Amino acid sequence: MSRGWRTYVVTMASGGEEIIHQVGEFFYVVSVSPAVDFELGMDDDALDYAKVGVEGRLPAGETFAKLRLRNPGGSAISVRVAAGFGTYSDSEAQISGAVPLALSDSLTTAAVTVGTTAVLIAAADIARKSVMLKNAGASPIYVGGPAVTVGDGMPVGAGEGMVITWTTAAIWAVTESGTCEVRGLVE
Repeated sequence: MSRGWRTYVVTMASGGEEIIHQVGEFFYVVSVSPAVDFELGMDDDALDYAKVGVEGRLPAGETFAKLRLRNPGGSAISVRVAAGFGTYSDSEAQISGAVPLALSDSLTTAAVTVGTTAVLIAAADIARKSVMLKNAGASPIYVGGPAVTVGDGMPVGAGEGMVITWTTAAIWAVTESGTCEVRGLVE
C-alpha cells in the first residue's frame, strides 16, 4: 500500500464542522475561499486557528486518524487541505522578485501630407507602443489600413487628434479633397 498524501476540498457553512478521515503524519492548508481563518485539529485534540499555508507534522512514527475542521465565521467557506505521509508539493510555479521591463527611450516625430490617395502615416513596428496623430489641416482626414477610404476610415476633424495604442500595424490616412498636414508622435 502506498503511503503518500492526497488533497481534500471541504465546504462548511457558518458554524459548520467537517471531519476528514485520513491516516497521516502531516497536513497542509492549501487554500481557503474566501481567505479567512478557520479552526483545525488532529484526532480529538483541541482545535486551533488555521489559515492558508499552515502545516502540522507529528513526530516521526506518530500518526493521526482524522482531521477536524470548524468554520467559526459568519459565512460559508471552502477549504483545500493536503494530508497523509511525506511532504506536500504541487506543480504550481511561484515567482517572486523584480520583473524587468523594456521601456522606450525615444519618440519619433513626423509631418506627413495626406491627399485623396491613402498615405502611410506610421509604418508597421513590432516595438511600437502608441501613435499620437494631430490633423493640422483645414479638413477632416480618415485613418485606417492601407485601403482606407473616406467611407470606412476613422474620422479625425480639422485641428483634432487621436491616440492609437496596442497596434503594431501600419497606419494610413486619406482626405476627401485637397491635402492636409498630419503630425505624428510615435513611441
